[in-house]
Amino acid sequence: VGSVLSTAKRAGGLQRFGPPPSASGPKRAKPQPPPRAPAPSAAGAPAVKANSPRAAATAAPKAGDAPVHAGDAPEAGDTPVRAGDAPVRAGDAPVRAVENWHKLVAQMAPAGVTAMILNRSNLIERDGAAWTLLLDPSHESLLNEKQRAEVARLAGGVEGQPVDVRFRFGKTVAETPAARTERTAREALAKAQATLAEDAVARALMRDFDARLESAQLNAGVPQAS
Repeated sequence: VGSVLSTAKRAGGLQRFGPPPSASGPKRAKPQPPPRAPAPSAAGAPAVKANSPRAAATAAPKAGDAPVHAGDAPEAGDTPVRAGDAPVRAGDAPVRAVENWHKLVAQMAPAGVTAMILNRSNLIERDGAAWTLLLDPSHESLLNEKQRAEVARLAGGVEGQPVDVRFRFGKTVAETPAARTERTAREALAKAQATLAEDAVARALMRDFDARLESAQLNAGVPQAS
């Protein structure tokens, strides 16, 4: 050991074992770039994670899912069209109304919505246990299962047996009971006005008091043509 030290001194001093020190000092850690923000979607909205509730709500429909179209099955409360119900179309055989339908309606004495349906319809087929009524499409919304059952009950009372009542939808082909009631009321009022204008007492009053006949009104008990 002593000879090694003396040899090193003669060579110019002790030598350091190991790697030489760096001239620029100790190495520093390389700075890492900041993490990048996720790229926006094509519409400019932030990206949505696959397992987020929002992604589940906007997921594409599965194979086998059927789209909902207008005309699909009605919701609860809607009245489906029964077998036997049919619209009247151009080219169908001429539809004729059964005479004296207004008398049958009066005999049935319907009330409420049932009366509105019957008074605005034509009876176009009557074959004992089967009736067919023609109803304008504008009144079709009045018809439901309860009204169908009530019409069938009243028809059964007229025929003395159960009656299957069917409906067709289209423009009525004859005067309905409601239209007839309005017409007879107008005719009765016009006749009353004409009679009052020719009445001697009424004419004298109009002459003496310089009056004129402006309107006339029928009493509720005045009978009308049947």
